[in-house]
Amino acid sequence: MPLPPYLLGYWLGDGDSDGPRFTASEEDLPHLEAQCLLAGARVVSRQRTHGRTFRIRFDLGARATALHALREMGVLHNKHIPPHVFRSSETQRRETLQGLVDSDGYIETGTNRVEVCFTSKRLALDTVELIRTLGFYPRLSQGNATLNGRITGTRYRIVFTAYEGDHAARLPRKAERLGPKGTSVPYSRVRTITEIKKVEPALVTRIRVSATGGTYLAGDGLIPVCDYT
Repeated sequence: MPLPPYLLGYWLGDGDSDGPRFTASEEDLPHLEAQCLLAGARVVSRQRTHGRTFRIRFDLGARATALHALREMGVLHNKHIPPHVFRSSETQRRETLQGLVDSDGYIETGTNRVEVCFTSKRLALDTVELIRTLGFYPRLSQGNATLNGRITGTRYRIVFTAYEGDHAARLPRKAERLGPKGTSVPYSRVRTITEIKKVEPALVTRIRVSATGGTYLAGDGLIPVCDYT
């Protein structure tokens, strides 16, 4: 990936659409600067915006510029998750999700519930697909986005359940809120059959996959299906 996955996710959540800059709180600043170094990037400048918030500009060093990477991925002035990210390695997909949760996400203490909100429908739908590729079961809803009591647009809210071993976040203040997996399975981690209908016999073409056990993922929801023989 032209841009390190974690930085891509964080930039999609809290970045400026016209360049390699993102906003961070004073509390998170040391952690994010450390993450830039780990990803092979560097912080070019930091500027206090208002209160305890900073705008950070980053670059990728000698191998490429961050601006070129954003342009190459087609996300400059067009925030979305590029299609090839969904087919990248599990590590890269998880790091992208960590960036999104660290920037635009919230983890509720004691419930293992992760929430991510966007005002962009495309970015919300892309994030749902990304979450599904990692085996989670996200739920998407929409409502009014408000500012000082005034409706400013539509807000898209994604909720899913994760545990400490799922590594859904990197920021310490968020990651530490994820507890261990209990003995019961929450509704947000299971699939439920709601109806079975009897149909008349018909000619069908059977699909067989070469995966061990014949298991594959079907549909937009990436639902696990087993090819019984």
